[in-house]
Amino acid sequence: MAARRASFSLTRLGDVGSLEEFIRRLFALRAADPGMQLVYRGQGDGRDALLPTIGRPHAYGGREKTFSAGDEVDLLHRFRRRAYPQLGRALAAGEALFVARHYGLPTRLLDWTANALYALYFACVEEPHCDGGVWAMRQRDSRRSYVDPFRLASLEGEAALFGARSRLAWPGKRPGEWIKIVYPLFNPPRVKARIVRELSGLGITHRVVFPDLDGIARSVWETDVLWNSG
Repeated sequence: MAARRASFSLTRLGDVGSLEEFIRRLFALRAADPGMQLVYRGQGDGRDALLPTIGRPHAYGGREKTFSAGDEVDLLHRFRRRAYPQLGRALAAGEALFVARHYGLPTRLLDWTANALYALYFACVEEPHCDGGVWAMRQRDSRRSYVDPFRLASLEGEAALFGARSRLAWPGKRPGEWIKIVYPLFNPPRVKARIVRELSGLGITHRVVFPDLDGIARSVWETDVLWNSG
């Protein structure tokens, strides 16, 4: 039997200019279907496609590259090998995928959040001179759309993680079949200007989004600039 392709219906809800307007739109969206489960993603430039970092071009030293499937395997393997002295143990490939994503290695994971205000924060705090975008995605009822994070984290090598039988196999010609939701095991403790200020007034700051020492340090100076500058 041929696999059924995934399909998406996209609806643009329009522009917002304040936190109050965003919340009003959000409540109207949820009121249309109170049982709807939504996850959100905020991007500093609303024109950007929803691409995971492994699928984006990366520039450094005057050169640019878009990584291939083979590059992805090699990058994760090198990360695991070089992280060993820091961690004192070898990470399984599935576990390393979560850790590497947090620390900036290009991966196929695309971050979403159940908190709409967090998504709005990222849409406004990055790329201050562009219109940001907040995406809301309705989760499917089918459990086939989900990947068990414990099973994923237990996969020892890159072949098991990315191989043909894996649920994370390289998309190839039919990417819609391979879009899955996975709740990560690794969650470390760690308008635009107008909306950022409004969010700060409600306690949505870098310290809340990333409650580790990095988040505390950044929030200390950001809050002082936001509220105590001329």
